[in-house]
This record gives sequence, structure tokens and C-alpha cells, in this order.
Amino acid sequence: MSVNKVILLGHVGNDPEMRYPEKDRPVAYLSLATNEVRGSARTEVTEWHYLVFGGQNALLVERYIRKGTQL
Repeated sequence: MSVNKVILLGHVGNDPEMRYPEKDRPVAYLSLATNEVRGSARTEVTEWHYLVFGGQNALLVERYIRKGTQL
């Protein structure tokens, strides 16, 4: 088994969306935009990443993360 580590630095694109698929099991969904400069023309490309948080992490996201927050 191998493990990959990913570090994403960017800005939140929307306020977290909270759902409760089970009574006491919160789930938070949000999108994160990362930018990268590519090529000799130095064009900036934005990539969107969709993140899902569950349990206690979802409650922390709901409390502290808003659109535009840098993560």
C-alpha cells in the first residue's frame, strides 16, 4: 500500500453546504480554488477542488469557514 500526500492552498469558492444524512452525522461540502501559472505565456489557470468534511470537522467548517477564506 502506498500513501500520497496532497497540500492544497487556495480560496474557498462558496459558503459550506451542511447536510445531515444521519441524525447526528453532519457533513460539510465546499469548493476550493487553486491557481497555477503555466507555460511561457505565463497564463494563470484556476482549478476547482470539491472537499467533503464529516463529523466534528464538518462542525468546525460550518463555524469558521466562509466564501473567500484562504485555506
